[in-house]
Amino acid sequence: MFFRRRFGADYFQAFAFAVGVLIMTAVLAGAPMYLNAIESLGLRSTLRELSAGDRNLEVVVEGFPLTARSVSAATERVDVALAELGDLVVGIGQESYTRDHLWAPDPELIVGGRSADLAVLHRFVEFPEHVEFVVGNAPAEAVGREEGIVVVEAAVPFERAELLGVSVGDEIWLTPSASDPPYLKVRVAGLFEPNDLREEFWLGRGLEATEPPAPSLVARHRLPLFLAGDSLFGAVTGGPASLGTNRWLVQLDIEQLKRQKPAFTTQQVEAAGNRLRKVLPESHAVSALKNRFDALRQKVGFARIPTMMMGGVLLLAASYYSIMAAGAFMARRRVDMARLWVRGSGRRQIALLFVAEAAFLVLVPAILAPFLAVGVISLIGQLPEYRSITFGSGMPVQLVWQAFAWSLSGGALVLIYMQWTIWKDSGKEVGPGQLSSRRVEGKPFFQRQYLDLLFFLFGGLVLWDLSTESSVLSEAVGPVVSVNPLLVFAPAIFLAVAVLFSLRVLPPMARMVSRLLVRRGPVWAQLVSSSFARVPITYAWPTAVLGMAAGTAVLSATIAATLEQSAVDQSGYEVGADLRIFPVDLNSGPRTKILDEIRAIDGVSGVSAGLRTIGGTRDGGQGTPFEFLAVESEEFGEIGTFRADYASSPVGRHLMKLGPDESPGLPPLIVPASATRVGLRMKTDVAHRFIQASMRLLDANGRSFTVALGSLGELDWQVRMGDVPRAAARPVEIAGLVFFEQTNDEIGTPANIKIDDLMYDESPDGPEIEGEVEVASPVILESFDSADSWRPLASSLGVDTQVAGFEYSRDAGSSGSSGPAGRGLLIELGVGTNRGVRGVIRSASGSIPAIFSTTALEENGLSVGDETVLHVFDQS
Repeated sequence: MFFRRRFGADYFQAFAFAVGVLIMTAVLAGAPMYLNAIESLGLRSTLRELSAGDRNLEVVVEGFPLTARSVSAATERVDVALAELGDLVVGIGQESYTRDHLWAPDPELIVGGRSADLAVLHRFVEFPEHVEFVVGNAPAEAVGREEGIVVVEAAVPFERAELLGVSVGDEIWLTPSASDPPYLKVRVAGLFEPNDLREEFWLGRGLEATEPPAPSLVARHRLPLFLAGDSLFGAVTGGPASLGTNRWLVQLDIEQLKRQKPAFTTQQVEAAGNRLRKVLPESHAVSALKNRFDALRQKVGFARIPTMMMGGVLLLAASYYSIMAAGAFMARRRVDMARLWVRGSGRRQIALLFVAEAAFLVLVPAILAPFLAVGVISLIGQLPEYRSITFGSGMPVQLVWQAFAWSLSGGALVLIYMQWTIWKDSGKEVGPGQLSSRRVEGKPFFQRQYLDLLFFLFGGLVLWDLSTESSVLSEAVGPVVSVNPLLVFAPAIFLAVAVLFSLRVLPPMARMVSRLLVRRGPVWAQLVSSSFARVPITYAWPTAVLGMAAGTAVLSATIAATLEQSAVDQSGYEVGADLRIFPVDLNSGPRTKILDEIRAIDGVSGVSAGLRTIGGTRDGGQGTPFEFLAVESEEFGEIGTFRADYASSPVGRHLMKLGPDESPGLPPLIVPASATRVGLRMKTDVAHRFIQASMRLLDANGRSFTVALGSLGELDWQVRMGDVPRAAARPVEIAGLVFFEQTNDEIGTPANIKIDDLMYDESPDGPEIEGEVEVASPVILESFDSADSWRPLASSLGVDTQVAGFEYSRDAGSSGSSGPAGRGLLIELGVGTNRGVRGVIRSASGSIPAIFSTTALEENGLSVGDETVLHVFDQS
């Protein structure tokens, strides 16, 4: 009756108090669940983006004996190491493959060289179950012998068989070296097409296994031969190619990866790798999980910042409301406490009496709070802003015991506060003096003049620092970049200053409003304004909470937008433009045709070819490495992505200056399609039989070919000719002349070489390269009337090769030709080489303009306008 009477009288106060406790404990319970949901969403998105090979694990052993005994023993050790992964492992597949073999349908047709046909023997355990045989059947596992040659059956991917002209029933002879006779004969039993190369069985290895690339630009694609069962071991064991690569393809449980913590998964992968290094030292584990999960941990850490800020403000507001409601509720109980005290009840009895009532109002909301938090978080996941990361499946929120622990802890704090009010009042009777003393005329502690002065001075210091600094990053001392903590916390400092400023300005403003409303304004407005001016503590705390909530919301939204824009900018800087297409297959057509096909795509406004690598200055020695980017300046200046602080003026404007001038360029030196040989007429001052001369050609696809012209072993004028490569796509142009000398320290032998004419002929069968060549019908391509279009190649010593023109009289000689005075090209080879290479190229300019960063200039001791030699892709 006592509790029922009091609840009936104070129903609204009790309900408001219970709602406040429910909101506060729901925030406490929901914060960890929301953070876990964000982490689960990031984990789900990461696993969704990873390919089958990256989200699983591979154990690789290279140079391993491909025998049944060796692989079986290694498998046992791998199983021991994979035990560290526990229940994550759902399947272990195996792949074995040999090194490249030379192959041909006839053993007499096997040849070596850059254009040789190569094949790879594959062993994928149970691969016939994951492919469909279009022609023929699955290969048998039996291994036989015919006249000392190992015979085995294999299957070939259908598309690769069509490309290489292989059909069912063909016999393929294989050998690891052109100097060795074939040791293996493979009969093609069937042609197959994979069901789905993206399925977990292949673990991302399917495309590389079924469509291996060509070994060189002048060779055909590799021929993959898939053997059934363990027949690969019987085919190569004891042979010249018994060493190969064995892979254990470990398939992990994706659903369990989504459920468990990324940090725990990383620990498991590291433990398995450490164990593997002990039991099988020659192996190594390959997985992208650790790197991607470490990156996920950093992203989740950034995502926690706005969440914790908003959660802190909500918790502060809910706590303030709950404590205020608890104080008001307990104030209604002061008379009851005084009556109980007068009747002789002790302090403990009064506390136990009121704790039952308080427990009902506190514990019930605290228990319901986690369920409310689950519902609210689930509803948040339906917002449009979350659809891009939830993929339409909702928020993966889980009800965990930590949520109840946080909720009950918050409720316990409210209970402690309510009991503290009972013990503090000591059950004294409420009198008129106390009722009048309930009026609070003071100010909150944070609304003092000395605090205002302190914060304004500190805010002024931050404002001055912001006006003098351009970034939150301090100057780097060595490789470590420090952060200016003052600028990092500047937004929070300004928020506090703004809140205090508003609280300082509100009372004078309220006083002015009250004076204006004394005579003409409504009574209620005058009373409210006068109360605001006289008793600021009545609104100071709510105003401070609302100010912090609004500021934190704006700051959190700013952080989210900043992180999103940062991710977009980083992806743009990594790609360099809106889209990057790579790699480019140079066999797909002429250089311009590839770009024209991309430009023809609807929506493409500009395309630039590009090359990105690591480079360094080579003038006088290797300089500090830097990132090297070669682009088509005019195109890239329009489509490139640049940061605004890269340069004092837009980088695109600088790129426009790198383009060719308006003067007509140097026309290419085209070799006619009917030409079968190209060459030159040359002589040298001293015989150098260790220096080999050659001509460098470029075909229509941009591929480079070398035409050997023999050594510099003769002093008289000689005509040197070489065959135009048949693999070169016409038209072919002459790019330069190269002289190679085998050196150990990149220091070559100086030499003076005179060249008269570049020529070609159409004779199908010409004499050998060495010695004098009598050309029946030579056609002159270049007579060197001017040497301005020929430039020396750079070397390890800079540019020490000199190019000049010279005049001479054509006397009758061994070539049988004579004539008036002519002009030629004099090449003075310096001692510096580029990995043994020296020579000249045909170019309109001797240097290429480039944009250097200030850091690269300082580290390499260069200034604007200097000329230097760059070392990129192993060439100077």
